Amino acid sequence: SSLVELDERLAELDRSVRLPAVAHAMPRGHLNGPRQVTLPDRWLDTADDPTPPGVDAEALVSGG
Repeated sequence: SSLVELDERLAELDRSVRLPAVAHAMPRGHLNGPRQVTLPDRWLDTADDPTPPGVDAEALVSGG
C-alpha cells in the first residue's frame, strides 16, 4: 500500500535465487501455428463506415 512497505517486502526476497537460464527463451503466445482469422458478416463491406456497431456487436467477438 506504500513505497515503504514495498521496500520492506523486497528486502525479504532471497537474492541468491536465480531464474533458469532458459527463462528468457520461453515462448510467448500459442505454439499451434497460425490461426484462421474469421471476420464478422459483412465486415469488409462496412469497414469504411464510421457508424458505430450495433448493440449486439459484443456478441460477434467473444473475448473468451
